[in-house]
Amino acid sequence: MTEMQDSPSMADGNQPAADIQIDSQLATKLGADISVLDDATRALLAELHRRFASRRRELLTTRVERQARIDAGELPDFRPETRDIREGDWTVAPIPAAIQDRRVEITGPVDRKMIINALNSGARVFMADFEDSSSPTWDAMLDGQRNLTDAVNGTISFTNEAGKEYTLNPPEQRAILMVRPRGWHLDEKHVRVDGEAMSGSLFDAAVFLKHNAKTLAEQGKGPFLYLPKLQSFEEAALWDEALEAIEQQLGLEIGSTKVTVLIETLPAVFEMHEILHALKRRIVGLNCGRWDYIFSYIKTFRRHPDRLLPERGQVGMTVGFLRAYSDLLIQTCHRRGALAMGGMAAQIPIKGDDAANDDAMARVRADKLREVAAGHDGTWVAHPGLIPLAMDVFDQHMPGKNQLDNLREDVSVTRDQLIAPSAGSITRAGFLANIDVCVRYLAAWLDGLGCVPIHNLMEDAATAEISRAQLWQWLHISDHGGDVELDDHTTIDFALFDNALTRIRERIPSEGLPGQARIDEAVEMLRQLTHADELADFPPVDDGADLYVTVAFVDWRGAGVDGERRPESSLHDTNAAVDGVEGVEGGIRVTGWVSDPDGDPTLRVSARGAQTDLAPNVVRPDLGSLVGARPDLNNGVDRVVDAAPGPVSVCLDAPPVGFGLGANLGCRDVDVPQAWDGLVGSTGDEAIVSFRADGVLPGGFKVRRRAAALRRALTERPEEALRDPLQVLDWV
Repeated sequence: MTEMQDSPSMADGNQPAADIQIDSQLATKLGADISVLDDATRALLAELHRRFASRRRELLTTRVERQARIDAGELPDFRPETRDIREGDWTVAPIPAAIQDRRVEITGPVDRKMIINALNSGARVFMADFEDSSSPTWDAMLDGQRNLTDAVNGTISFTNEAGKEYTLNPPEQRAILMVRPRGWHLDEKHVRVDGEAMSGSLFDAAVFLKHNAKTLAEQGKGPFLYLPKLQSFEEAALWDEALEAIEQQLGLEIGSTKVTVLIETLPAVFEMHEILHALKRRIVGLNCGRWDYIFSYIKTFRRHPDRLLPERGQVGMTVGFLRAYSDLLIQTCHRRGALAMGGMAAQIPIKGDDAANDDAMARVRADKLREVAAGHDGTWVAHPGLIPLAMDVFDQHMPGKNQLDNLREDVSVTRDQLIAPSAGSITRAGFLANIDVCVRYLAAWLDGLGCVPIHNLMEDAATAEISRAQLWQWLHISDHGGDVELDDHTTIDFALFDNALTRIRERIPSEGLPGQARIDEAVEMLRQLTHADELADFPPVDDGADLYVTVAFVDWRGAGVDGERRPESSLHDTNAAVDGVEGVEGGIRVTGWVSDPDGDPTLRVSARGAQTDLAPNVVRPDLGSLVGARPDLNNGVDRVVDAAPGPVSVCLDAPPVGFGLGANLGCRDVDVPQAWDGLVGSTGDEAIVSFRADGVLPGGFKVRRRAAALRRALTERPEEALRDPLQVLDWV
């Protein structure tokens, strides 16, 4: 490993790096506690970014290049240049005693109540999740770090609105804490080093380890991390280098931060030996991240009509490509001395319907029995009510701490088995369920919730993304000539999708849903994501808009779209505000302003599946010295977007220019009125007659047109017209 070099930013651990920017004003506005970002922590973050940001960008570019080759027809496979690693005789470092028995693990977000309940749940391990089950708002990420520090110190408590108090059980009755930082693909955009947003992975891991690693080491309980979304052993090697750097700076033993890696992307399944080898001094296991893995399969083969999957409910762990994935993971781990963890049971207990609950619990039991019989060393659950059931299955069939001695030498898995699609169908109910799950999850996610019960399943980003990716793949392959049908032979096309999306309120509850007020935004977001030519990463990754927080853009004059005052933004961000959105004859009138110091910005209007970029066309001297704005230039927008009459949901954003961030400006519902033009038509091939036209009506009688003059007279003197009964009749 490359030895850590001293830098000016690290020379004094009590001094912050000169060029690190923490969005403390935003944190203050949102009520977050930024005390976890002390000077020494900021200096550590700056050093990590400067050492590893360039390599991270290279690896993310490699992902894009690999996907482009697969889109063009290449199929993923085992890498020939690493054959020696796969066939070599080596093992990982010994597993610490505290985590040799991990038979049942529970996962969840990093809020205080969840942390307390999970640590007290009776599970052997609690994975505190900064990723899929958390909506990564700035305050939630900071509060999560503070909550975890309180938990490690044993001081965490919580009192709900009813006055009920939650505290921790004695230490011997608590689950072991593991923490999942965000994946390499995610930024923490509220922290910038040298003007660049830093990695969410490094931010989460470094802040947690800075405040808790020594305490956990003294307790003999860590520190332990779960590493998500890896696609290659090079990405695993980057984690190893970054953790070594953190350990050196914190005075920890090198390799003492132990990790479990989630195998939840299709490319990673072909590099499991290599990932274990890259992390062999600190890795203790691999986990079958089944839901993300299914999503990754769909996303990887998004352009392959011969690899369509049936509806989500028919893609279980007993289908061929998933069974091959699970068996190969167990064999690989046990050969190398690492634990092979099973996947998540997404079912949750169902209240008020005993038959449905019994069916759900039977499914969970069958799933856990399959896992322990296959040789897994433990399993995941999403709800504490499932812990006794899962524990009972593993206790009966795994009397020892684990099954490392089950080498699964019977397993022989080929490339083709790992990528073979499963058979099945797409029902109308399954198609609609995908739409409903996406909308309901996106609405909750926009409202700050990352883990939501829907249809008696615990949905997080991974499970909801399966639904979104399937919709995109079905529709776009069908749109390019593929034969994609429902089981009743209805063609799956955008007309079917748009109609089902428009009528979603007929299928979902009208009140009481998480994120209920954000349903319209979620509908429009899903419409845009699904119609887009490319299958986007999960929204916050790809579009540059601040979907994390509702106060995302700066309006230096005060109130914005929803009347809230805006926080300051980075010097390179697009700044924008919307003064008005209204339906007018012929379309939607949008007024506001937009500026960006890096180029020519636009306001983007999204309505009915179409996007229109509006360039500034009005001088706005009132903007003063706003960053990127000149009062003598066009920064204001006052334009009309063509739209047919009727109600329409309008969403607005300002796309980023240069390397700054864009701005999400929210959504509004407007009603486009029927235009006067075209309300009266003539017969045959004659042109449509306009109410605004003067002259005479068609035909031989030479009847003078009165509508235009009458309308002008009435609108010029509306109060007088309303006092005159005869003129009221003229209005009619």
